[in-house]
Amino acid sequence: LCRSHTLLFASLMAHLLQILFLVLVEEPHIQKIYGEPSLEVENQLLAGIQGRLPCVSWSALLDQRYLTLGLMVSGTILSACHPGFPRSLLIQHVLFWRLFHWFGLTHILRYQSEQQWWTSLF
Repeated sequence: LCRSHTLLFASLMAHLLQILFLVLVEEPHIQKIYGEPSLEVENQLLAGIQGRLPCVSWSALLDQRYLTLGLMVSGTILSACHPGFPRSLLIQHVLFWRLFHWFGLTHILRYQSEQQWWTSLF
């Protein structure tokens, strides 16, 4: 965006240092405080979700990596295959996600902190 190699490399270095901090400091601290996550607890969470919506297998869909990858690939294919794709639709897409993050996640986090709403679903 700003056509500066210095800024690019500074940004890449900042991201690298953030990832190193996560791996070397945060993860060991979390494991020391909370212990290793057990596969049994994760399976219970997935079973609870599947119990509420039995017609859908949520285990693959709930994995954030697959969801993010699917959105990225679909967006890339859509824009590559349709060069005349209207920009207004892309802007609407961005606006939708911003509104979701502002209002949807704010709502979920507020009710979770006040009434334990989100965790009570599972």
